[in-house]
Amino acid sequence: MEYNASLPPSLPIQVPYDVNEAWDGSNWFGGGLKVVELIGQAKGQKLVGCDYMGVNAFLVNETEVGDRFQGPFIAEFHHETPKYELTNKMGHPPSQVARAWDSK
Repeated sequence: MEYNASLPPSLPIQVPYDVNEAWDGSNWFGGGLKVVELIGQAKGQKLVGCDYMGVNAFLVNETEVGDRFQGPFIAEFHHETPKYELTNKMGHPPSQVARAWDSK
């Protein structure tokens, strides 16, 4: 699941859903890794890791985790910062508009 790695891993914040809004290409998108952790937890999933680039988070059904993955299964442990400099993409620029995040 993609997450917004530019957000601190301890804050359960996400962009408020608005059917009339469209993404403006900035870093005002999605939710932080803590939101992913909490959504997974509510669905019986454990956060088991993130890719090195800070784009994708990986969750596994809690009945399948066993001793196959390293815990703790929390955002603060598995968060990867965005590493856009390792690709030809430079990431998303900061939003030019002040907005309020939703907290979960």
